[in-house]
Amino acid sequence: MVAAERAQPVRAGRTPAFTLIGAVLALAVIGILVFTAGQGWVSAVHPIAAGSFSTVLGETVPCGTADFYINDESAECYVAPFAEGHEVGIGFTVWNDAPIGMTILSAQVIRDGVLTPAALEPQLLRSEGYVFGLSEGVPFEPVEVPAGEEVGIQFVGAFGDCETAAENWSPGSGLIVGDAFMTVRWGVFTTEVQVPAPTALVLEAPMSCP
Repeated sequence: MVAAERAQPVRAGRTPAFTLIGAVLALAVIGILVFTAGQGWVSAVHPIAAGSFSTVLGETVPCGTADFYINDESAECYVAPFAEGHEVGIGFTVWNDAPIGMTILSAQVIRDGVLTPAALEPQLLRSEGYVFGLSEGVPFEPVEVPAGEEVGIQFVGAFGDCETAAENWSPGSGLIVGDAFMTVRWGVFTTEVQVPAPTALVLEAPMSCP
């Protein structure tokens, strides 16, 4: 008598582990490529620009045409003559021309390591009315700028003591403050952007000290 054969259970097919790993790696590579392309686009295009208004703050006089070289010949130029303790500054609006909102993480007008007769610190304006003034700003914090809108930023400082400025700057020389350097984030992309200000400010070194 032949024993009945036992029915073997049917096992569901299993996807080999290496296939899952390959799919994960492929998705990771695609994600890296998309992120790299997006970061490259933001770094190259960075849709941020000077907005509708700019000004200088404090006691200034118009630049002489031969006194200083301004990269943008259409920019207005003013000189802040050195006066120990006097406050000076520059202010302008920044426009977000991207289809999505952006966050300005940091802002500066002078690169690291550059000595200046006056240290200018970034400030945000108190309201959307863009009322620039030496006493109108608040300490800078990261600020969100919706798509198609602008925000007011100003840089304010005071001239230091004459002896220190004279040690670091030749009499009659000056430093042009015409560009702002900002770290900006759009979504997951972050880049540093150089924004030319329509109005340039020249911080003048002292001719002599008392």
